[in-house]
Amino acid sequence: MPALAPPKSTELGNELERYLNTDIEDIRDAILWWHEHRAVYPRLSQMALNYLTIPGTSIHTHPPFN
Repeated sequence: MPALAPPKSTELGNELERYLNTDIEDIRDAILWWHEHRAVYPRLSQMALNYLTIPGTSIHTHPPFN
């Protein structure tokens, strides 16, 4: 099954090089940007969307003991 095979390192490397060589953009919504560019950067966009959509958490911490 080719869809389950890991990408060749050169494929991911070329995608990363293309991304790193693009001009910096001023964006307001990173999730939307990666979604819109998923055809250009299929692997990077999947990684970015996986990372950016991790739910935030908060925990209450007690002040340190003195």
